[in-house]
Amino acid sequence: MWRWEKWLLSLTGLLLVVAAVYGVGNWSLTGLAKYWLALVVLLGFAACYALRCSLPQRGSTRVFLLAFGTLIVLVRLGWLVLAPTLPVSDFDRYHSYGSAIAQGKFDFPPAQEAGYPLLLGLWYRLFGANVETAQALNLTSSLVTGLLLFLIAKRLLGEPAARVAVVLFALWPAQVMMGSVPAAEMSYTAFLLGGIAVLLGGSHADSWSKRRPLIAGALLGVSYTIRPVSVLVLVACSAWTVLSSRDRPATRLRRTTPMVAGFLVVMAIYLSARWALGGASPLVSTLPLNILVGTNIQAKGMWNPDDQSLFTRLMTERGPAGTGAVAWRVALERIVADPARFGALLFEKYNIMWGDDSYGTYWSTIKLEASPMGQLLERNRDVLYAVSQSFYVWLLLLGAVGCYRLQRERSYGGIGLLLLIFLAFVFLHSLIEVQSRYHYPWAQFFVLLAGFGLVGEQKRHEGTV
Repeated sequence: MWRWEKWLLSLTGLLLVVAAVYGVGNWSLTGLAKYWLALVVLLGFAACYALRCSLPQRGSTRVFLLAFGTLIVLVRLGWLVLAPTLPVSDFDRYHSYGSAIAQGKFDFPPAQEAGYPLLLGLWYRLFGANVETAQALNLTSSLVTGLLLFLIAKRLLGEPAARVAVVLFALWPAQVMMGSVPAAEMSYTAFLLGGIAVLLGGSHADSWSKRRPLIAGALLGVSYTIRPVSVLVLVACSAWTVLSSRDRPATRLRRTTPMVAGFLVVMAIYLSARWALGGASPLVSTLPLNILVGTNIQAKGMWNPDDQSLFTRLMTERGPAGTGAVAWRVALERIVADPARFGALLFEKYNIMWGDDSYGTYWSTIKLEASPMGQLLERNRDVLYAVSQSFYVWLLLLGAVGCYRLQRERSYGGIGLLLLIFLAFVFLHSLIEVQSRYHYPWAQFFVLLAGFGLVGEQKRHEGTV
C-alpha cells in the first residue's frame, strides 16, 4: 500500500471514531434507559455475528443480488405504506418545481440547483405529478445505489465484504425513512456512485481507455447539476488518478483529461441551459450563501434567517458576482474576529454533520397525513430516532474497524479514492453550511468500510453475475 493511503486510512478511522463518540452522546440516545441501551448493544453484536457467518455469504452472486435487491425494495415499500409523509421546506419546493416543469414552466429561483427539479419534472411528466411518484424515484435510486455499492465494494474489498455492505444498506434506517421525502440526495448519490464505479472499473493498466474515464466524468457532471459540490469529487478523482499511477507526471496528468472533459461537457450544457432560463451559475449563486451560513458562529454553521436575508439583499443589490465578493469578506471577518471561537465551531459542525443520522426520521415524520398510522408514528418518533442513531453509531464503529483491517491485511489501491473524497468533504464542511443529511452521499463509504470491518479479508466468493 502506498504511504499516503496508510495515512488516509489512519485519519479516516480516527474521524469515524470521533463521529461515533459524538453519535453516542446525541440527544436521540441520551434519553434511553440503560437496559434499552444494553439491549441495543447486544443486538448489534448478534447482528454482526450473523452478517459475518451466515445467510449473506450463501448462494451465487446472481441469487444474492436478486434476494437482497428484493429486500431493498420491500423494506422501503413497507416504510412508504406505513409513513404518510407530506413534503415540507426544500422538499415541498422541489415538488412544486417538478410539477411546474412537468407542465413546461421553468420557473425556479436563480440560487436553486436545477438538476433535481428537472429530473423530477421529467419523472412527473412520464408517471404523474404527485408525492408517490417522487417516492418511486427514490425507490429506484435506492435500488441502483445498492447495486453500485455492491460493484464498488466487490472491486475494492472482495465479494464477502460487498455482500455485507449491501445488507447493511438494505437495513439502514435513515436511508429507508428518507425514501418517503422528495429529496435530491437519493438521485444525486446514484449518479455519483455511478461515476465512481465506472472510474474504478477502468483503473487497471491493461484496460485503461478514454471511454471509461469519459463516461465517469459525464456521470459526475450529471451529479453536479444536482449538487455543485461534485466539483470537489472531480478534483479528488483527478488527484487519485495522479497519485495511484507510477507513470511519468505528464502521463498521469493526461489520464485525467478524458474524465475532466466528460465533466466539463455536461457542466457546459447544464450552465448554458441555466443561463437561457434566466438562472445564475451555481458556483456563483449558492456558494456565497453556504459560506455565510457556514461561518455563522451563533447559528453553529446551520441555515439561519439572518444570513439568508443578507444573501437575498446582496443578490438584489449587487448581483451574483458582487454577492460572492461580499460573502467571502464577511466570512473572513467572522473568522479573524474570534479565531478561538471559530476553532470551537469546527468541532460543533463536525458533530452536526457527521455524528447525527436523525435526518431520515425528522424529515419523514415532521408532517404526516392525518391517519391512525401517522398518529402512531408521531407518538413513537423518539423510538425511530433512537433506532436510526444506534444503527449509525454501529456503522461508524465498524467503518473504523474496516480502516484498521485494511491497514493490517492487504493493499487496496482503489480505496484511496473514497478516502480522498470523504476527507475533502470533511474539510469543505468546516467552511460551508452543515446539516446532518448532507453526509448521506459520503456515508455510503462508511457502509463499504463497515462491510470489510465485519468480514475482513475472506476468500473472494466465486459466484457469477
